Amino acid sequence: SVSVGDFNKDNLSDIAIASTAHTNISLRLGSGRGTFEGEIIYSTGLGSYPQYLSVDDFDNGNFTDILVANSRNDSIILLVEYRNRTFARQETYLTGNGSHPNSNFFW
Repeated sequence: SVSVGDFNKDNLSDIAIASTAHTNISLRLGSGRGTFEGEIIYSTGLGSYPQYLSVDDFDNGNFTDILVANSRNDSIILLVEYRNRTFARQETYLTGNGSHPNSNFFW
């Protein structure tokens, strides 16, 4: 899954990518030249299988956040307030044994 947002508040589009193979998400910051800068990787936990993500200011803190659905370990992760190439905090919410959260959690 891929989502677009402005994580570093430079008015350029950045992308967030969920990688099920590597149990992480990565950010690529827009360069303004039609390309993206190097990858910044954030772990979603061993066995998490981050399949879907959504980008918005979920906590109304005026910074871009990422919500990640981890279908294999039945959890949702909220990465809050991206600043200075990191997130202020990571919150994990369990969705129930066997729930396998997917894109339907974002509708």
